[in-house]
Amino acid sequence: MFEVEKEDMISNLYITDKAIDTVWSSQTGIGGMLELEGIILVKGFNRLTWFEGLKIIETLDYMSANVPKGYRKQLTTLRNSIVTSFGVDMQDEVGFRAY
Repeated sequence: MFEVEKEDMISNLYITDKAIDTVWSSQTGIGGMLELEGIILVKGFNRLTWFEGLKIIETLDYMSANVPKGYRKQLTTLRNSIVTSFGVDMQDEVGFRAY
């Protein structure tokens, strides 16, 4: 088989309306944090590089303690879908989260 460098990995991830509404909710503050990093998530398909995926996961992990409990399941689902979209390499690096 062939090896792909992590820096070259790109994922096309579909993000639902509900997940985007949760990210951009004023109660979570996650959308603003990502925007400061130059990452803007939109409804529908998003093209993410390896480093953008890592930055989103780091932001979700960092901010998850501060969000209302009702949003945590949706944010965990979004996080795990990003991990899944990049495959085993991302899973080995950051792992999955339980609800």
